[in-house]
Amino acid sequence: MERGGPVRAGMAHLVGEGGPELFVPSSSGSIIPNHELQGQGYAIVDLERARVWVERAAEGVVGSRARLTRQQARMRPQGAPA
Repeated sequence: MERGGPVRAGMAHLVGEGGPELFVPSSSGSIIPNHELQGQGYAIVDLERARVWVERAAEGVVGSRARLTRQQARMRPQGAPA
């Protein structure tokens, strides 16, 4: 599939730039060859890195919320409702 082209769901397709690999898509679609990606506005996404980034961002939000809650508690006058 180095030239790209259509792929059918459930059918094995030989792919791989670092050696032969089999690609069996669960839905039909197309493979776009590398030479067509250059300058065409396509983005190659590393989903594992994106997942890690999202998890770290979520941890940061949770941590920030906890810090904000503690800071608000320190600023609240004693005896005031939460």
